Amino acid sequence: MSTTFADTTSAVPFIRAPRAEIQIPVRLVNQTIGGSIYVNYLPVTSSTAATRKAREAVTRVADRGIAANAEALIGAIETTLTRWAALGLDPGAVPELQVFLPEDGSILLEWGSPGYRVGFSLERNEAESGWYLVSTRELGQIGASGYMGHTAKDKLVQWLLDFIVTNS
Repeated sequence: MSTTFADTTSAVPFIRAPRAEIQIPVRLVNQTIGGSIYVNYLPVTSSTAATRKAREAVTRVADRGIAANAEALIGAIETTLTRWAALGLDPGAVPELQVFLPEDGSILLEWGSPGYRVGFSLERNEAESGWYLVSTRELGQIGASGYMGHTAKDKLVQWLLDFIVTNS
């Protein structure tokens, strides 16, 4: 059904359809509707190009406790990269994560370039595990570090990856 109205200034008739009620469904936060992405339910790949070799190296570590901590941190890195990919950002811009296994049993995960070093030192005692970011004068001569136990790991990983992508 439509109604015809006359424009009082020009006497040109136009048709306006009556307004219909539109029902808006209520979304539950633990599902996707109509293809929209709920970020906490993104599929996380088992590894990315940036973390594949690091994940393989960590699986060979004899101390499963410290290896589990490293795998969780690599998982946080992969989750961030997956979220970036869902937003249209290229996770391929992140260089390969290097793994070092010192004789003291710790695990070092590090990205390095001529301009910066960013990494994590994972110790047997989780309270002693830490992170670091060191850069050259050209990149602001940053010297930042801290203990992992006092920092939200997902936010720390996002911040460090942002620095790496911005300066790689």
